[in-house]
Amino acid sequence: MARVEAGRAGGAVAGVGAPGRREPRQVSLVAFTGAGAELARRVAAALEAGGRWRVAELAAGGRAAEARGLAPAGPVGAWARRRFSADDALVFVGAAGIAVRAVAPLVADKRRDPAVVSVDERGSVAVPLLSGHVGGANDLAREVARATGGVAAVSTATDVRGLLAVDAWAAEQGLGVLEWDLAKEVSARLLAGEPVGFASDVPVAGELPAGFVRGEAEVGVCVTRDPARSPFARTLHLLVRDVTVGVGCRRGTDEGDLAGAVDAALAASGASGAAVWRLATIDLKAEEPAVVALCAHRGWELTTFSAAELAAVPGEFSSSDFVLRTVGVDNVCERAALAAGGRLVSPKRAGGGVTVAVAVADAPVSFPAAGPVPDRGEAATSDAGASTAAGPARRGVLSVVGLGPGAADDLTQRARRAIAEADLVVGYTVYVDLVREAFPGKRTLATPMRREVERCEAALEEAARGQRVAMVCSGDPGVFGMAGLCLELAEGRDDVEVEVVPGVTAATGGAALLGAPLMCDFAVISLSDLLTPIERIRARLVAAASSDMVICLYNPSSRKRADYLRRACDLVLGYRPPETVCGIVRNVGREGETSEVLTLGELRDRRVDMFSTVFVGCSTTRVVDGRMVTPRGYLGRSGAAAEKDAPVADAAGEKDALLASPAAEKGTPVAGAAHLPRVLVFGGTTEGRELVEWLAGRGGADVVYCSATPYGGTLVREGPHVRAIGRPLPEQEIEGLIAEGGFACVVDATHPFATSISASVREAAGALGAPLVRVVREGVPEGPWRLAADADEAARIVDGLPGRVLLTTGSKELASFARGVRDFAARAYVRVLPVAASLERTSGLGLAASHVVAMQGPFSEALNRALIRELGIGVVVTKASGASGGFWEKVRAARAEGCELVVIDRPTNEEGLGLAEAERLLAERFVV
Repeated sequence: MARVEAGRAGGAVAGVGAPGRREPRQVSLVAFTGAGAELARRVAAALEAGGRWRVAELAAGGRAAEARGLAPAGPVGAWARRRFSADDALVFVGAAGIAVRAVAPLVADKRRDPAVVSVDERGSVAVPLLSGHVGGANDLAREVARATGGVAAVSTATDVRGLLAVDAWAAEQGLGVLEWDLAKEVSARLLAGEPVGFASDVPVAGELPAGFVRGEAEVGVCVTRDPARSPFARTLHLLVRDVTVGVGCRRGTDEGDLAGAVDAALAASGASGAAVWRLATIDLKAEEPAVVALCAHRGWELTTFSAAELAAVPGEFSSSDFVLRTVGVDNVCERAALAAGGRLVSPKRAGGGVTVAVAVADAPVSFPAAGPVPDRGEAATSDAGASTAAGPARRGVLSVVGLGPGAADDLTQRARRAIAEADLVVGYTVYVDLVREAFPGKRTLATPMRREVERCEAALEEAARGQRVAMVCSGDPGVFGMAGLCLELAEGRDDVEVEVVPGVTAATGGAALLGAPLMCDFAVISLSDLLTPIERIRARLVAAASSDMVICLYNPSSRKRADYLRRACDLVLGYRPPETVCGIVRNVGREGETSEVLTLGELRDRRVDMFSTVFVGCSTTRVVDGRMVTPRGYLGRSGAAAEKDAPVADAAGEKDALLASPAAEKGTPVAGAAHLPRVLVFGGTTEGRELVEWLAGRGGADVVYCSATPYGGTLVREGPHVRAIGRPLPEQEIEGLIAEGGFACVVDATHPFATSISASVREAAGALGAPLVRVVREGVPEGPWRLAADADEAARIVDGLPGRVLLTTGSKELASFARGVRDFAARAYVRVLPVAASLERTSGLGLAASHVVAMQGPFSEALNRALIRELGIGVVVTKASGASGGFWEKVRAARAEGCELVVIDRPTNEEGLGLAEAERLLAERFVV
């Protein structure tokens, strides 16, 4: 077998990484001194013994080469130029500066540049200088360190944090990376603790790496042979390039004829051309111009076999006596495809002097072993002479750590030590961000709100692998934190030790701000009924109020529970006078920290939020120099207020008796008539804009309007009571906006296809208890059109229809049509918004400017018909966007002009209110 490479990293195929794994890879080493030459010889022997590398050249400078029988390197710059394009990796033994200066003029593209590693002549430190991920320099540095007993100085962020580097993993697995820019974003999201989706249509061995989730995600990775498959809103495609095209052809075959035959065979096999990594044929065709040119243009490796090698391939093949007489074997294409390894998925297809067969190797794909790769040579050695009897696996430790209120000064020494010693820090995204500031470089795993069980299970599983894991919580982990859940989930396990590391909780941190309100018995009660039945909260309030204990209230209010504090105060007023000393603290230990001392009567009408902690004093609590103090009695002073003798309320009463849902009456969290209620509207749609105009016209609310684009923000007229935000908001910012804004209501009037932003709004509002109104468009009934589940399916339908195509789906879906419609650039005309983002999405699709219509809709039937006639359109594609999106005008225009109509169905059938119903609900419950 002979192999002719079209290019070390995939030739001319833009955006696609190296073809299938080729081991051993080729490395050359150079040294500059006698000691360095000896070390280079030792490293070279270790690399070849490991089986992953083949040493192409072992060189040294000057006398060192002659004295030790190595190849003379000559000028180091010239040596680097000669080896840079020939090898997969270079190792410089000597000063790193020499290596940097030698390769700097040669650096071009990390997808094609070789790995470059520098190691000092003592072998103390191996430094990856170039192509750490894709080229494999990080792994090579670790192998060098193992050979020398030194340390690999790996500095790439994902490696430092023990996260999966997608580009490096793809290169190691022989997967092609289609969207390199998105690969960078995947790494950035993992480093930020944001979840990344994962899907695969081939088996992947091993455990899903930290930070990845199966299921829905905004951004995700898909391992596939089909680049048209996009399971996520934004999909990074890692192509399984294990398809071999076996080819036979007559001398002088035209490249176009060869390419056409190959494409037809791939289409018949169901394999994508992007999944091909090599073309196989007989060695007589190694220099056939069409074969060589096709491999070069598509970035395929060319592999050739002798007639004897092809004849030895077992199996039943389509035999040809003519071919046997001509080249010495009865079949070239099928035998060559199988000789390269795999199974035949498309037998011989012949025509125009070309025969083609297709085979798939079913290349194995596997995740790396869990845990960080050791960077210290002596810790990673696996030589036969090294000790492997390390004893039983280390028992993992899960430390549930309280971070305190948030300030670094409030972090205890024990908590600081637990985090510093941890291999991995797990927690809610906000708390993990606090840890990153204090412990940069620490490996982390973060999950959003409402993922507590998943978070704790992940922490336990990581600890079960022998790691030290720190689960971080705000305040004290045993006070409304994760300690109890971790202990419950760890019940019966003997592979993990769970320890609880206490912290300064909101009760004690807030009390310190107010003075000393907790000097006697006190009760801590959460008013959140998310996990605790409302009847039980009511009974506890009654018991605490009637006992004359100081009461500390957590989670006193939210948008959904806007009046819970007022109702709790009404209950306590049945046992304590309105003059009872109380206190409120907010953002304890964080930016914006405030505290206030007031009376129970004043507290009843005070506006608070989830970031507030409330203190209700007892009969002895008083104000001392403006601070809230409950005397312990050391000075013999009573200071007790007269206890109010009142009957105990019925603890088993109906929910409406105390903390009724705000949906039961008008939810207006307004502290007095001087303030208008606030409404948060997520729009970017006709309904959203009309709703804002309606609210502004009534003058009964302050409105914040959010659109995902600057252009959408300009379509709303701002004023004294209307503010527009025209940019995409990440999930955390949505949570912060709802939490901080004091909104009486959140309205989701986003597009029916904007499922990601809608889900973020719904999750944030639910987590924060904010009343949510979903405005939906009327459904689209079945009609005389071709219905597609998504843009990819619509593209497949369009590909089978004749004529020019008018795409009115918006710019985000265009990539699906560019991938799935043949002659896309010639056939497609697109109508998009006149904004930079939309026009940028069209620029990379090969569309001429005459094929792009940039206008703001919705459009009338007449304008749609005029456009169809002017452009000679035969197929119209639209989304099921409803009447307000101009759907029916497009339907009528297409029917009148005799066009085929393809409709992309809505992703979900949502429940919600029409615009008029939403306006009535807002008028009745949430606005003045």
